[in-house]
Amino acid sequence: MKFLEKLRDFLSQSQQRIISSERNEAIVIKRFVGGAWGIECRDEYQSSGSYIEMMWEGALRTIAFQRQSFKKILVLGAGGGCVIHLLQRLLRSKRMHTEIIAVDWDPMMLQMGMAVYGKNFLQKKNLENLMSFVPSEKKDFYVTENVTLLCDDALHYIQDTKNFFDCIIVDIFNNTQPAQCVYEDAFRDILCTRLSPDGSVLLNCWRSQDGLRAVWEEKFTIEKEIKSCSNNLLYMKPRYAVDQ
Repeated sequence: MKFLEKLRDFLSQSQQRIISSERNEAIVIKRFVGGAWGIECRDEYQSSGSYIEMMWEGALRTIAFQRQSFKKILVLGAGGGCVIHLLQRLLRSKRMHTEIIAVDWDPMMLQMGMAVYGKNFLQKKNLENLMSFVPSEKKDFYVTENVTLLCDDALHYIQDTKNFFDCIIVDIFNNTQPAQCVYEDAFRDILCTRLSPDGSVLLNCWRSQDGLRAVWEEKFTIEKEIKSCSNNLLYMKPRYAVDQ
């Protein structure tokens, strides 16, 4: 028993690096001996890492994402880039015909994502790059092969953009709770206008699905309620698309 306890303690030890951010204060990069890793903001919630990878892969496979055709995808709340990497990997041969626009309000997060997964988010995770990368002063945008990274507020972006999307992934949080705008009718209604005729929304609710369901069901039909790791997600289509 003592051996198992010692082994557990050993595996739970981690290598850490703390980076200052204007938007998220202290960002903590953790690499555990057992292979798990994570990027945590204010030591309260994980913006990227092993858990987030598993969560998004489970959710995307549940909706058979890899078998769908997309011309344009929007990610609101790109964080450290896990979901962008998974989109690139799951789309595979379709990748060059799909444009991904990913928005995050913290340029440091966008830089970390490229450090982990490479500029095109195609590489396997490289934690050595993440632990040693030097932050850049660049704070506006990054354009790669088929991925555009934008440093912007999610609500501001969807209010201003003229683009239409086949899928919008919403992963916007304030610490451990979905951001306030996700509960607001105005945000929901604007997203409706930015979807293509058969477009869909995949919303990460964490554990607030009941409150969010009540808001989004007014304009969206919930196609699937997904449980992935400890997160709850709603996969939805606007009612006008369902009624056609």
